[in-house]
Amino acid sequence: MGIKRLSMLIQIVIFILLFPMMIYAWTYDATDALEDLEGFASGLNTLIRDNLGSMSYLGEPIGYSFIKRLALGVGAGAIFFPVKNIDIGDASDSIDYGLLTFGYLPIPSAAAYGRFNFDIVELGIKVGGLPEMEFKNAGVKGKNLVIGGNLRYKLVDYSHFALKGGASVGGLFEYAKGGITLRKGQPLLITDPDTGEVAGYLNTDSAMETSWEAYTVGGEIQTNIQPLFLNFFIGIRASKTFGTAKSKLISRYEIEPETGYESNFGTKVGNADIDIESKPEKMDVFGFGGVEAKFLMFVVSFKGSYNLMNQSFVLDGGGRLQF
Repeated sequence: MGIKRLSMLIQIVIFILLFPMMIYAWTYDATDALEDLEGFASGLNTLIRDNLGSMSYLGEPIGYSFIKRLALGVGAGAIFFPVKNIDIGDASDSIDYGLLTFGYLPIPSAAAYGRFNFDIVELGIKVGGLPEMEFKNAGVKGKNLVIGGNLRYKLVDYSHFALKGGASVGGLFEYAKGGITLRKGQPLLITDPDTGEVAGYLNTDSAMETSWEAYTVGGEIQTNIQPLFLNFFIGIRASKTFGTAKSKLISRYEIEPETGYESNFGTKVGNADIDIESKPEKMDVFGFGGVEAKFLMFVVSFKGSYNLMNQSFVLDGGGRLQF
């Protein structure tokens, strides 16, 4: 497609917008192409919908079950959505799956956060996401806002010589709102597969807008153990997300046959206007764990999380001042 790897997201979605001309460039049938295009857009919308609960998860990779006094930090990482099972209908045999070798679609995010201790209760807040960004050469722009908060209750807090640890249980609330807009006009040369001669030209102008808004509520239990300056932690999080994922796809394409090849193309003009809206249906259950290293008041943290319900995972890390 002439597009270098800006990100897996840009590749996949632009590929979705342009795949009808790759599949049906010869003996073109616009009706079949539009049916597959709608199926592909629906599959992508379902992927976003099923992962709305992960959209706001990033940005607070904190592993202590309970902060002694105060912590202020930043975090960043990416959510990886599984795209291997998107149903694209009858076009599946014609698509180059080299674009999907990795099998996951990453969405990055970053956040700033604070945690505050009130005896046996701890309050946490975070604000993050990504500011609006635009890559004009790739025809893509996007943004994402994340706001979250939680309360933890101290279950266990112990210290024996060089070994410390604890456990806590808590509730959480998170809000995420964002979207991605992609636009691509791409002329394509059509050649005769037998002779290699130019048979015509396919001109396209396609755009896709995907937006989301989600509210997530849930709870988690977490435990940690600290040998010396390291801290290892594991936990389980269960949550329910209420929200909507919307996708709008517009695609215009027109064939200009060379003289003598007019009869080889079934339809010379195609149009697609697709609007899809869906809501989350299932709960999310995450298992998570990681490690931290503390140097005086500074803590470096790394965390991995896996969604047991839809096989997405999150990798994030960060640094904070802890008092």
